[in-house]
Amino acid sequence: MFLLIILTNIHYTPLHPRWKKTYLDEEEEEEEEEEEEEEEEEEEEKKKKKKKKKKRKRRKKEEKKKKKKKTRRKGGGMEEKEEMEERRRRRRSGAERGGGGG
Repeated sequence: MFLLIILTNIHYTPLHPRWKKTYLDEEEEEEEEEEEEEEEEEEEEKKKKKKKKKKRKRRKKEEKKKKKKKTRRKGGGMEEKEEMEERRRRRRSGAERGGGGG
């Protein structure tokens, strides 16, 4: 009998007019806290995405710089270009004739 009274009191306490206000306030606070946590998580995800974008941009810029440097090195003078073309012609003609390694 005593146990039944305790259980009914526990069950109906939040619905009692005296407790109803505090119970609802607690629920609202919990909901607000959950919403705030979700918002914080979303902001963190956005920040991570921004960092990734920045890293990608940096990599692309660095790759472009490297490509520019490589092209500058390859460029050289007109004489060097002519020599390279002659070497290519010789290689191609040698391959067409069937000459080469053994």
